[in-house]
Amino acid sequence: MTDQEFLRVFLRGWPPGDRFGHYEHLRIAWLVIERHGPEMAAEIVGDRLRQMAIAQGTAPLYNETLTRFWIRFIAHVRDAMV
Repeated sequence: MTDQEFLRVFLRGWPPGDRFGHYEHLRIAWLVIERHGPEMAAEIVGDRLRQMAIAQGTAPLYNETLTRFWIRFIAHVRDAMV
């Protein structure tokens, strides 16, 4: 799946039952940071992950603090690579 397709599927609602593991978390964070910057990415990614967790019955697994930490960390790594 291309980055654009991946982003579109994530934003529209990840298909129930499809794997969304560590790699997918990192990929979506990278793509959204690239397009919107880290502050807006934290809002966008956090909101979608929270909605996914609720829809899958795993709401207690979502952690806002960790999501924001990882968004900032990934943004830092991106900036260091440029």
